[in-house]
Amino acid sequence: MMGNKFREGYTFSDEEKHLKSIGSQGKKSNHNTTSQYVGVFWNKGHKKWQTNIHYKGRKVYIGRFKYEIEAALAYNEYALEYYGANAKINSISQEEIDLLWELE
Repeated sequence: MMGNKFREGYTFSDEEKHLKSIGSQGKKSNHNTTSQYVGVFWNKGHKKWQTNIHYKGRKVYIGRFKYEIEAALAYNEYALEYYGANAKINSISQEEIDLLWELE
């Protein structure tokens, strides 16, 4: 029987760390349901939509935005930058983007 890798002092290779990072990227948190978009939540203190992304075990702050869709678009941009073709991005229609222009 093969034991737990952590108990045997196993260290993950760079490739395994990258795959683990990709696997956890873009998952919607169960405890934060304020937004329909991944990586976006309502910051009560600042009364704005905020977005972060997790990369290599760290939380990267992206910014705070007036509109939820702005935060989702910013998240997508960073997800593509950090994860490239493996990025899990928010699905945003052209209609939603057009609506953002009308809001401004």
